[in-house]
Amino acid sequence: MELFGIFAQEVQGISTDNAYSLECGLGVTNWKYGKTYTLLYHTDAIREKPFLYFDESVQDYKVFAPALRRKTQGPSWTENNMGEGTSYDISQFHVARADRDNASTINAALNERKHILLTPGIYYAEEPIQVNNPNTILLGLGLATVISGQNNTEAAIKVADVDGVTIAGVILDAQYSSENMIVIGTKGCNTHQSSNPIILQDLFVRVG
Repeated sequence: MELFGIFAQEVQGISTDNAYSLECGLGVTNWKYGKTYTLLYHTDAIREKPFLYFDESVQDYKVFAPALRRKTQGPSWTENNMGEGTSYDISQFHVARADRDNASTINAALNERKHILLTPGIYYAEEPIQVNNPNTILLGLGLATVISGQNNTEAAIKVADVDGVTIAGVILDAQYSSENMIVIGTKGCNTHQSSNPIILQDLFVRVG
């Protein structure tokens, strides 16, 4: 018989029968009784993944970025309300296509302070995709794939020591040799982003 553990944060509706408090006081567990879950009551800090939606009031697409929340429990949204956050017009994004875009065109858009929306496809990064501006969103749809080019030995994506960057929904594939797949910040930097952290969500890194 194989047992699988369940670790959850801020999830509502989980039974806490036969559970005992963790020594840290942040939640409960029932492992001592042969069960399989640990539940933390709250999440210290979380910003949910941005998403594309259609705004019927203006008949155009937008991207909604949920706000940073602290000491939370449960989702930030309801059936009739997306919750706190920021809606970005699609014009604020460079909508990338794999048949015409690579790291060079994406970096040019980033230098113009655009956010990036990667439509489904495979993108070859002949140089690192370099995110230098704070609060930049790089959102992949359909698990868009970024592959470091044959001569790119640095990384597929590099993020500077800036606040509030979100990278989500991307596959990073090591088809060629690259020292890193994704790099956040620079070695030895003492910049603190706790008030507006960098968020990485739904990233899949394939190295073999």
